[in-house]
Amino acid sequence: MLGIGFGLSALLYAAATVLHLSHLKSLTREKVRQAHVLEYTAVGVHLVTIVLLGTSEGMDTLGHRACIPTLVALILCMLALVVRDPFGIIGSHVSPVAAVVQIATLLGLGATQEATAPHALSTVSLVHISASALGFLGFAVAYTFAALHTAKDARLRAHVAGGGLLRLPSLQRLERTMYAVLAFSFVLYTAGAALGSTMSSSGASIPSHLPFAILSWLCFAAVLGLRWFRGWAGRRAALLVMGGFVGNLAVALAYYFKLA
Repeated sequence: MLGIGFGLSALLYAAATVLHLSHLKSLTREKVRQAHVLEYTAVGVHLVTIVLLGTSEGMDTLGHRACIPTLVALILCMLALVVRDPFGIIGSHVSPVAAVVQIATLLGLGATQEATAPHALSTVSLVHISASALGFLGFAVAYTFAALHTAKDARLRAHVAGGGLLRLPSLQRLERTMYAVLAFSFVLYTAGAALGSTMSSSGASIPSHLPFAILSWLCFAAVLGLRWFRGWAGRRAALLVMGGFVGNLAVALAYYFKLA
């Protein structure tokens, strides 16, 4: 039952994300309304799932570190629905994150039930984790600038006057900052991934989150490559950065649940 709840809410959040992203391209208000309906339904299923988790496993379970991501995602989604957002900008960023969190929680709760003995980390492992973590934090910052870029771009294309978004720096400045942070983070993340692949080739098992790591790396590599060689810019670049971060978030959550 809990698996159905986590899976259904993840599916609803993902469907809302598709509608939000479609709206950012065409600025069709009907798609935003449909996305909000899906989000309300997803939050309802999400809330019921957490209540069932607490009643079946004990309320103390909700205080476990493995449950923190899904609780935070629920709060963020509820706040996103409370805030008046006719353009669906907030939902377009919160919904994909919530979908990834729900899937990771579903997989992570099962994994945390199998206790593993703590083991000392080697120097290579520490460097790998540190570089990957710093890269992830940098990607989160780049994601923030990409989110601001898409939000302001949507308001400008809709010819909406006033509002705090229009007082943000210019689209060009937001974009330059996004690319600068992304390039620095990409170097760190690539170094961490290279060390991780070295560890895997030396006998360690291949992690299940490897496809997400590869996908996010390819997204970021494509953005930077198109920028440097073709001067790529605009809304599509920002959306690709957002997609790369969502994939990278899945990797970070996999590490989190492994340590929880």
